[in-house]
Amino acid sequence: MFKKFLKAFIEFWNYHAEDHTTTLDILKEGNEQFTSYILHSAPVSNIERVRQMAIHGQNPQAVIVTCSDARISPERIFNAEMGDFFIIRTAGHVVGPLEMGSIEYAVTHSSVDIIIVMGHENCGAVKSCIENHDGAELGYIKDILHEVQPSIDRAEKETDNKFDLLERAEDLNVYHTVDKIKSSSILKPYIESGKIIVIGAKYGIATGKITFFDDTITCPVNYK
Repeated sequence: MFKKFLKAFIEFWNYHAEDHTTTLDILKEGNEQFTSYILHSAPVSNIERVRQMAIHGQNPQAVIVTCSDARISPERIFNAEMGDFFIIRTAGHVVGPLEMGSIEYAVTHSSVDIIIVMGHENCGAVKSCIENHDGAELGYIKDILHEVQPSIDRAEKETDNKFDLLERAEDLNVYHTVDKIKSSSILKPYIESGKIIVIGAKYGIATGKITFFDDTITCPVNYK
């Protein structure tokens, strides 16, 4: 049974190996399938997949850093399966020491070759930061807003209405997180050698479509 599971898993991720399709290409195609309602059949039953991963361990192909928003489900919107992703989720996809450590662990202990930072439309964390002018948030929420604030400040200099401000701040917040990840001394050799790429993206809440910020792959630290 495990041979069937392994064969199906390899076929899912490497079915375009001969034409040099990358993991990013597969993820883009998966999102196109999701938005077109063309969902692939699971290669094995969910319970069998769970059992085999329990026995043989995980082998994620991508790290997904995204928001905790309940409307986002990375496996579904990429038309993937359990075990395909190493996922880090926080409000506003902010990353601190623990999140950075988790990303570094995934890269150094598995075969991932891509890190995707995925923001989304109408992000509550970004919106709260824009609206919270008096800094009234208590507890650790203020730490999230503090992390998002630089993107708000920059967006305010570039836009003159609330709708554009939110949209631009959301985009800049993706660049900000991408740059924080790229600044890791642990990840730097992997990035410079091309073993992994770091790319930003944005999820459309209403459409299910993911827009990839291709320029973040080569964008230097100090985000746009």
